[in-house]
Amino acid sequence: MATLLLVEDSPTEAQIITSCLENAGFSLLKVTTAEAARAILDHKMIDGIVLDVVLPGQSGFGFCREVKNNPKTQNIPVIMCSSKAEKMGQ
Repeated sequence: MATLLLVEDSPTEAQIITSCLENAGFSLLKVTTAEAARAILDHKMIDGIVLDVVLPGQSGFGFCREVKNNPKTQNIPVIMCSSKAEKMGQ
């Protein structure tokens, strides 16, 4: 069974995504910040990351760049998602 890391700070969104992915047969590790996700990646190899764009602290975009620039994690697939309907400022 593939293990995915879900990085989502909204409880409602996390529950919806969790339900869909678990019903599809994935095992999930769930965190609400990029910092917590980084701690998991330091100690555990995972098969994929489902990453919210808007997170407290570091954005999903910044965390994704970190993941892809790290030789240890650069090959982990990342799916970016967000329920934000408006454009974000940089």
